[in-house]
Amino acid sequence: MKKHEALCITGLMGHEMGYLLSETASIMRDKLAEGIDSFGIPPRSIQVLTVLEAQDGMTQQSLGQITRLDRASMVLLIDILEKAGLVERTSHPTDRRCHILMITKKGRETQKKIATLTEKIQKEFLKSLTKKQQDDLSAILLKLIQIHNEGTELNG
Repeated sequence: MKKHEALCITGLMGHEMGYLLSETASIMRDKLAEGIDSFGIPPRSIQVLTVLEAQDGMTQQSLGQITRLDRASMVLLIDILEKAGLVERTSHPTDRRCHILMITKKGRETQKKIATLTEKIQKEFLKSLTKKQQDDLSAILLKLIQIHNEGTELNG
């Protein structure tokens, strides 16, 4: 979509929250995809490597649930990350149907570089907002995610 077309749609739909959230996420995803292109891995790798960095040794199924990736997409993505030497897939000790995923040393190094790049892209993306607006936006989005993931409203 051309920039002027997006502006026309924004003018027509600028009051619809779903559209605004979707469009904002889409723009951010595009910027992140451009940024990690040099790593030779898909954009969804950011989320997978970040989760594994925080909680190494989880099952492929658990990782798929956390990242909201369907089974086929997860298998394909893990194949790519494994081939790149960023993740290792091993058999589950008690369940032959499951695989345990471990981030490699190279995967940890790559995740750190991507995290630095992501932070830079995010700062650039949000630079037109004040620090308070950025904090408020983060808090509001986090609250919505938590409410809809847990089904209960948070205090505060």
